[in-house]
Amino acid sequence: MALVVPLAGRWIQYARAPDIVLMQGFYYQTHNRIDEIFVGVLIAYGYVVWNDGLRRWCQRLSHGSG
Repeated sequence: MALVVPLAGRWIQYARAPDIVLMQGFYYQTHNRIDEIFVGVLIAYGYVVWNDGLRRWCQRLSHGSG
């Protein structure tokens, strides 16, 4: 839902005003960018919570490729 709702909101806003200039306000409004912020938060959360597992996984990958 956190990814679909902002996409639907952008589509609706653009459908109502197709002459809107995307890079002057439309794209930079928070409700149009919350999905990107959400993905960044998920990545940061995963890095903090699963740091040890991620580190072991990266080490396994680096030893297997050599």
